[in-house]
Amino acid sequence: MEGRRKILIADHYDYDIHDLRKDLIAEGYEVRIAKTAGDVIPYVESFRPDLVLIEPRLPDFDPAEMLPRLREAAAPKMIPIVFASHPRSIDERLSWLELDVDDFLYKPYEVEEVLARLEILIKEAQSVQDAAQMSTPGFSGSLSEMALVDLLQTLEVGKKTAVLSLQKGGREGRVYVTQGEVVDAELDHLDARTALLRMFTWNEGQFSVSMMEHDRTRSIFVDTPDLISEGVTRLYRWEQLSKDLPSLQSVVLKAPDKTDVQLTRDEQHIMELIDGRKRMIDIIEQSKFDDIKALRLFKGLFEKGAVMEAPLQNMVMTPEYLEKFKVFPENGNSRVQVMEGVFSALFRKPQTVTLQNDRRRVERRRGERRKYDRRRGYGPLPHRICLNRSELLLIREKLLSGVKHHNSSEKTSGQESPVVSEAVHANR
Repeated sequence: MEGRRKILIADHYDYDIHDLRKDLIAEGYEVRIAKTAGDVIPYVESFRPDLVLIEPRLPDFDPAEMLPRLREAAAPKMIPIVFASHPRSIDERLSWLELDVDDFLYKPYEVEEVLARLEILIKEAQSVQDAAQMSTPGFSGSLSEMALVDLLQTLEVGKKTAVLSLQKGGREGRVYVTQGEVVDAELDHLDARTALLRMFTWNEGQFSVSMMEHDRTRSIFVDTPDLISEGVTRLYRWEQLSKDLPSLQSVVLKAPDKTDVQLTRDEQHIMELIDGRKRMIDIIEQSKFDDIKALRLFKGLFEKGAVMEAPLQNMVMTPEYLEKFKVFPENGNSRVQVMEGVFSALFRKPQTVTLQNDRRRVERRRGERRKYDRRRGYGPLPHRICLNRSELLLIREKLLSGVKHHNSSEKTSGQESPVVSEAVHANR
């Protein structure tokens, strides 16, 4: 699941990796240690790391034999493989660089440099993998036109295998479908089922569907038709409750003249989360309750007058928020000047970053990695189209009509008809 990045270190020199492991954990990484060559492949298959750091002098480690197996075990995920050692000669280092590795680090480690280089490698690998997914057959659109329940209905009818990516407010969640069945979902730190239920209520943002195989094992054991039914119900309740409330993106405050209002224990829990800075949606997602129940509690609090929407002029801008735009009110700026600074920073054109050419980085790039240019990003990605709600509904209707025709032919002929052909190719 998305969240903490994972690093597998294959090294039997404890004194080399002791401090590095502590620093990686302190930076938020999840770390596993493999002490022998025989442990590497099992760890890759079970731990699913984002990067593998290998000491090439690991006992019984044969790079020519092990590296292809390691890549195969990681598939379809793309993981950078980094060698780390202290070569005895230039020739030894060059021989390691000629192998299918993505980078080389010298021992003893310079921790700050190691952390920076590992982070760059992981981000590049993820970018390449995302680009590969975007070049696969699929379609994309707006969640306001086609919600998650509609997408799952379409895939369930067509018995498709796909990865759905949903984006909303800078957050991204994914849903994995195999032969029309939802098998896994991920969003932030949530478990699979909770993540799926939360994304059912997303009625704004973007989605993309990639018709591709994936390696997710089943962690959601509810039949997809039942999940879709639950999703439809949740989305309807969410929209009905939201209709009578201010924007969920607005900051909420405790009403100053309503301290004597009688509140239930659940409502008191919501009130405890209100600090004058959080948006309503943040409090809903941070509460211990199901999203629908938390939204219902907020509706009750507004009806009792216990909470109120924060006026725009009282909007709280945290130091962390202002620091992102390099705006510092303590320098004597008025509130108007602060706001002008924020807006000018938001619309300022990004500066061109000049990167120094590094021969070693060029040497270590392999295969698909060369398609990425850090200075320009990716070029236009082909094979992607956007469909609106009516077009996606036509796809679903076509699939449904194919199923009905299939069932009627079985009844009339008594023979099993061929599998329903694909109604539409989203990517031609």
